[in-house]
Order: sequence, then structure tokens, then C-alpha cells
Amino acid sequence: MAPTAEALWPWPLTELAARAIGSFLLGLGIMLVGAGREDAAERLEPPCSACWWLAVLIGMAVVRFDGGVEVGSVTGLLFTLMVISLLVGGVAGEMAARRARATLSS
Repeated sequence: MAPTAEALWPWPLTELAARAIGSFLLGLGIMLVGAGREDAAERLEPPCSACWWLAVLIGMAVVRFDGGVEVGSVTGLLFTLMVISLLVGGVAGEMAARRARATLSS
């Protein structure tokens, strides 16, 4: 049986907070997929910026509430990989979007 999102999240969430986080991540994913399907890199800047800002804010929350993520566990490793991928992907996507916008304007 596959684990639920509740089992994978590193700290307990209320039902409302879980729904809000899920809706935000789903909306962000839809924006990224839509911009990627249009092959329009210049439209990727806002959602990619949101990705790396989200990674920074998650990192701040983990530091603020020390002990929330068990780095040695599988869920802690998956969570850390997700945050790193948000950070790296967001920065790379925003840089690509800025280059595409500069190419279009010149």
C-alpha cells in the first residue's frame, strides 16, 4: 500500500493547512506545465520565482522549528530532495526566462 501524503510530510498539518498547501502546489505545477507546453520560456519567470522563494521559505520554517525534519529518515530525505529541486529548478528556470525575454526584446 502506498504511503499517504500525511505520512510523507515531515510535521503534522491541520486539514485546512494540508488542503491549502496542496492547492498551492497543484496550481504552481499547472502553471509550470502550461508554460512548458507553450514552449514560452519568457512566461516561466513568475512560477519559477515562486518555486525558489517557496524553497527559501520552507528552509526558513525548518530552521525556525528545529527538529521538524528527520534527515536520516526516508521521508526527511525525500523532503530535502524536493526542497533542493524547487530551489535549483526555480533559479535555473528564472534565469532561462530572463535570457529568453532579453533575446525577444533585442
